[in-house]
Amino acid sequence: MEHVGLSVDQISVDDFEKYVLPKIPAGVEVEDVFQHLLHTIDPKSKRPLLDLENGFLSMTKNSDNQGDHETKYFAPLKEIHNQIVNAARHLSKTSVQLEPILQYVVGGDMTPISDRKSSNRPDGYETIIQGNKFHSGGPNYQSKKVSWLDIIRSDEYKKDNKPGDLFDDIAKVCWSAHHTLRNDARRRFTYGLTIEETDSRMWFFDRQAIITSQCFSYMKEPKRFIHLVLSLSFADPTDLGYDPTVRLYKNIPESEFQYDIEFGGSTYRTLEILSSFQADTIRGRATRVFKARKVVNGKVNENGPFYVIKDIWMDDNRESEGKILENVLRTVPKEFHPHFLNVIGHGNVGVNGVDDNTFLVHLRGLDVKASRTGYLKTSDDDSIAHDVHVSRGLPPEADLPDRYPQAQSFTYYHKNHYRIIFDEFCTPLEAVRDWPTIFGALKKTVEVIIAMYDNGQWVHRDLSTGNILLVNGTDNVKLGDLEFAQQVGKGTPHAMRTGTLAFMSIEVMATEYAFPEDNDDDDDDNPFENSTKMLDFVHNPLHDLESVWWIFMRFLFRFIPEGEYKRKALETQLFESMKLFFDSESQIERYTAFSNPIGFKTLKYILANQFCARELFRFASRFRRLLVEAYKEVEKNFFTSGVSYDGLPEAFSRIRELFREGIEGLDSCRPLEHLQSKYDDLVKMPAVD
Repeated sequence: MEHVGLSVDQISVDDFEKYVLPKIPAGVEVEDVFQHLLHTIDPKSKRPLLDLENGFLSMTKNSDNQGDHETKYFAPLKEIHNQIVNAARHLSKTSVQLEPILQYVVGGDMTPISDRKSSNRPDGYETIIQGNKFHSGGPNYQSKKVSWLDIIRSDEYKKDNKPGDLFDDIAKVCWSAHHTLRNDARRRFTYGLTIEETDSRMWFFDRQAIITSQCFSYMKEPKRFIHLVLSLSFADPTDLGYDPTVRLYKNIPESEFQYDIEFGGSTYRTLEILSSFQADTIRGRATRVFKARKVVNGKVNENGPFYVIKDIWMDDNRESEGKILENVLRTVPKEFHPHFLNVIGHGNVGVNGVDDNTFLVHLRGLDVKASRTGYLKTSDDDSIAHDVHVSRGLPPEADLPDRYPQAQSFTYYHKNHYRIIFDEFCTPLEAVRDWPTIFGALKKTVEVIIAMYDNGQWVHRDLSTGNILLVNGTDNVKLGDLEFAQQVGKGTPHAMRTGTLAFMSIEVMATEYAFPEDNDDDDDDNPFENSTKMLDFVHNPLHDLESVWWIFMRFLFRFIPEGEYKRKALETQLFESMKLFFDSESQIERYTAFSNPIGFKTLKYILANQFCARELFRFASRFRRLLVEAYKEVEKNFFTSGVSYDGLPEAFSRIRELFREGIEGLDSCRPLEHLQSKYDDLVKMPAVD
């Protein structure tokens, strides 16, 4: 139930049918199909297929089998779907014969195949009839099994309606939606259905919202169920949630997904997923980043340049990354332009001639807040767990937690589907394993941060090891992910905390200033206890520079030079360092490490390598001290006149000088290993007598 929340928006069944489901095809009426089923006699039982009092005959005949497993008990739903579809084809008033695109499968005993590991087995699902033909541009992609690529609607059933049955179905249908959306980059939204005895709810999931209908009985209100089946069975793939600008290209079932992506008049074939961890939650930006080459005359240009394609669901009242980058380049000196990525195209993704938007296209203008009939609780557990996600595409040992955990109450904004393409493929700092390159990259990053602020008062607001990039074969550094960059004091359309958790400054994490001069003599253990929220918190360049410090600290504490170490030494460094980078609930650990010189000094003794504990730690200590001094200077008159940035030039000068001095002996430091991997390998080794 991660990132689903404690409740979801509930709307009327009428609104769900009108705004959320695809439109029923022209020439077909729910009433006509309803009457047809009422008056069509089953040849075996001599009874109508649908009875006003008892509902669908197929389920009525099965009502005596209460002891059956859900899958067997609800097996007649497949027959009911077929009866509805066949009636629509028979009654259609159009000259062209209606052909369904979907078929219904009762599949609680089968696990659909998936390229991403999943053992989830929906009780039933509507799936593309000719999935292999529909999906693949590759010659060898064939499978007779149902694939998650083909599932449009996932169903969960319960024969009874006992306490907890609804919550169990909600958890399972949300998981199916989560897997559908994360598994396939083409999927813009998906559907679900839950049934407890006869109580039924329709579900919709996209990157903006999770919506459910009010409860109805599919047996007592068969027109509702008929409408659901008709709207999905004959819909266009785009109206079922597929992105028409992205086509799956996959040569063999076991291979990584490849996609042909159309944008700006060109087609690009993806070669590798560089990052997709933000797509692992249902609601949100769902950022995916691909390495790709152009397709020319149906074939990949094997000798052509690499491109990087970034696909995002961005809030529709925010400036796009491409536009932000244009504004940054207008203000920073040209000598710094090589430190930013070159954009060859960007803009909103088009669907059926309009920009793809969660509000205007997916929900056809439905104001969920105004139309909401209430909230449906999603769990009987008041605590929602937050998993840690690793960015797909980075080295397997990458241990970066997601952005700051979501609140348990959700505010989601209308989103545009946005795409930006760069003509440079770079190596993220996360993949670098030698200290000279790491230090050189951070040194240049500091210069770019200062230049951005000095020329336009820009702050990046999301520095990480994933967006400090090294141009392959050179020592040039580029900053990526400028989607959150803004000018100091300009604010954002709506409040949000930005940044990657492991590298987030302590003030940004708390959204409070931490270093104002306090004339109060009280000894407060909690630095954030006396709130400083009388002034709006503003992200400033010191927060970006502190992110550089945390990046340095992560390489210092979560990696280790190659060599032989005692297990106890590695164990101490491993578990103590986890408090700095993984315990999202403990701001105090990070605050103490950064702001308290004694607290910071104690960290020295957990480092297993002496060079790290001596030279690298000394640099981290000096960098930390300069940042704390700068914070105190900026915030010294906070309670009288607020934050003042007059002291920033001096702070910038001192930090620049520190990096220019460098670190003695850095070139002789051995290549790095990931600490967790090193420790795991040591634990697996047999004991030596």
